[in-house]
Amino acid sequence: MSATSDSYYFDNLKPGEHYFAVTVVDTDGFESEPSKILPKTVR
Repeated sequence: MSATSDSYYFDNLKPGEHYFAVTVVDTDGFESEPSKILPKTVR
């Protein structure tokens, strides 16, 4: 992803429950703690 992205598209997720969390990396290479894990149901 680019530094200016605020979305991401997943291809080919199979139907079912999927869980997602994100982190960010700053310009010095430091990574944040993961966000809250959120579920998404793909039908």
